[in-house]
Amino acid sequence: MGLHVGIRAVIVAPMNAARTLGLLLCLAPLTALGCAVEPADDADPVASESALTSLPVGRYAVADEPRSGTYVSELTIAAGKRVELEWVRVRTTYEPWFFNPWVRVPVTKTQRLALTGTYSVFPGSSGETLVSFDVTNRGLDHLIYAIERTTSGGLALKAVGGSRFELRPTTAAPRATDARVLDCKGRQWDAIITLDEAQRRRGTMTVTRRAGASRTDPPNGSFTVAYDGDTGVADYMRYEGYDRQGNGYDFALKRSDLEKTSGPITQVGLGYTPDLSPGAWHNTLACTISRP
Repeated sequence: MGLHVGIRAVIVAPMNAARTLGLLLCLAPLTALGCAVEPADDADPVASESALTSLPVGRYAVADEPRSGTYVSELTIAAGKRVELEWVRVRTTYEPWFFNPWVRVPVTKTQRLALTGTYSVFPGSSGETLVSFDVTNRGLDHLIYAIERTTSGGLALKAVGGSRFELRPTTAAPRATDARVLDCKGRQWDAIITLDEAQRRRGTMTVTRRAGASRTDPPNGSFTVAYDGDTGVADYMRYEGYDRQGNGYDFALKRSDLEKTSGPITQVGLGYTPDLSPGAWHNTLACTISRP
């Protein structure tokens, strides 16, 4: 049995000092019958929303990539407040040195997640304008940044405790995807995994049950799967997805396997978590890979 644990990345703006003081006074053991907290003089939400929705739809790219933390390297804004973005995580770990395992050396690791969703804009407690990217990845939920326009027509973003970075309009075409198709056979069900979007970081999985499949096996259907970060073991990439019934799927693929264009790949372990279930059923899939 395997479990998939996600880290919810929600960045919260600091509370207005005046509002904080009012809240503390309310909680203090006073003899007064009541306590009123004056509303903070926040920015006009209508004006803030109008300011951001007036931005033209289009593509943006980061001007200078920060060397640590998290940031958005690519952003596409479409009609209906829909967004597609590449969210980057950069972290440094200390690992044993190849020449002397007793010595630990810094190793910088970068992960690039292709995310989709919608955005909303609202005023922060300190008067700044905040944007929330509400992505479909259940492990991240909301990505919140302070945002402002730049004189060059771009967007400047900054997360709490993070580095400020600028996204500038770009006319460069999105990078092409060299797609792969995995034909996988399980014990009582089969799957076709097609990774044909966002440089093989997103695609679809189609499940077909065989005769004799039980309630612990997934139902027939197709749904989206997406890269969710590295596992930390060798070069394995973790993917996850959810079908229409809310059942969860997570599996790992080797980067080196995805570079192949034909033949068998390393066996794939897939966790199937029925909706509202506390644990996952483990499945082993034998897969071959091909170009579509």
